[in-house]
Amino acid sequence: FVRAIAPLVSIVPGNMVRPPVACVLSIILSATPYVHAFLPAGHAFLRSSLPGSAASAAFSDSDAAPASTPRRPLHPAAEVLSEGHLDVTDGHAIFYQIRGRPHAASAPPLPLALFLHGGPGAGCYPDHARFFDPARWRVCLVDQRGCGRSTYPGDDPCVDNDTDRLVDDLEVLRRHVTGDGDGAPWDCVLGGSWGCALALAYGRAHPDALRSIVLRGVCTMRPEEIGWLFSPQGGAAALAPKGYDEFRRHVFPDDGDGKETEGERAVLEAYYQEFRSKNATARDAAARAWSKWEMGVSSTTGRYGVAAFAKGDWSYAYSPQILNRTKTGAANSTTAAGVASNATAANATVANATAANATAGQNGTAHKAAARNGTGRIPAQQMLTCHYSVHDAFSLSSDPLLQSVGKALAHVPCVAVQGTADTICPPVTAYTLHQSWPELELVLVSGGGHSQYDPDVRHELLRATDGMYDRLFGKRDGSEGS
Repeated sequence: FVRAIAPLVSIVPGNMVRPPVACVLSIILSATPYVHAFLPAGHAFLRSSLPGSAASAAFSDSDAAPASTPRRPLHPAAEVLSEGHLDVTDGHAIFYQIRGRPHAASAPPLPLALFLHGGPGAGCYPDHARFFDPARWRVCLVDQRGCGRSTYPGDDPCVDNDTDRLVDDLEVLRRHVTGDGDGAPWDCVLGGSWGCALALAYGRAHPDALRSIVLRGVCTMRPEEIGWLFSPQGGAAALAPKGYDEFRRHVFPDDGDGKETEGERAVLEAYYQEFRSKNATARDAAARAWSKWEMGVSSTTGRYGVAAFAKGDWSYAYSPQILNRTKTGAANSTTAAGVASNATAANATVANATAANATAGQNGTAHKAAARNGTGRIPAQQMLTCHYSVHDAFSLSSDPLLQSVGKALAHVPCVAVQGTADTICPPVTAYTLHQSWPELELVLVSGGGHSQYDPDVRHELLRATDGMYDRLFGKRDGSEGS
């Protein structure tokens, strides 16, 4: 029952009971995966007890995505067509790579998409291009200023690094890869987590430079979003108190619970001072504690359905896993123990993928870039995430995205895919963005976490990129479709 009503939390009006209900549901969902044994009963109860309009909006069978659609893997890997370092400003050079399938010189090139990674500072990986069908798209991956294989002067990736400069870098990159002069617009920009905020900031500044947007794990870098993750009074600390206590004690080892003596930003600012230190040992220790907190709080749960808001109405569909278990009546899958076992296995898969990415980010490309800069081991991802968080993403604090992005981008088709159990970027931000930008299509993945590799989140991202191609260029024979 709880899982069945979770997608309806965002329907509750404005500032009434939605936030506390969402918090309670998140705690329940994290603690009790076995409640899925009762999902069909919860669905029937909602149909019979909700007001007619709400029930039909939430559970419209005619509008729901086909429940028989299998959860799709990533598209096949595409080869590297070109890559290089592009000089921008302040001595920085950003690394970019275009992936796709070679085409005949006489044939027009495929549409070009841009993938914006999160963090800030996480860097791009080859699998990021696999969210786009290589039969339909070319994909430009870029390591944002100061991270991955991008290079910077001196020994500090945070110097001359802010949101406006990143936006300017993307515009320089667009003109470089799409032609002389003003170039052509990006056909699609996909951004997740921090990449979502950057995509919105770029689109607001250059609304004619992109033709469509796909978002994942909606983030706009408001102070309350930063406080959610890093404040001792934040929602993430309430959901993972032991993990947050360890995170806090790295910088305040001898204080009590910290809530009486520390301000909202005290822990975040203390980490910032550690990262500014010239002591490499202290800096690395802070980076390890930081990564442990972010990995620990970014949990996933069983994924059992998708709720979507489009064209003024909500629709809801169970994912195939729960429907198939319900229809076949498989004993192991319809018992509490069976559901818990399946959820645990799914979580382990996602956790392993996420851990692999985090390890690559912490020990791989970012540090190779640092070595090339002659600076030794620099934990660029953690430093940049803290740098942007302490400064409220710079210009986004004085000119918040939610106040103007909907008007600036009303003409640009956008799909936002949001996990309802995302503990890094909670779904209230996605809903608030949708309120300020009603043309945006919001897809809520019930039980989905923060990771783009979460099976149902991944599936909806693949459907979104395929759907954007169909919307812009029409359906093409031979593609995988949605």
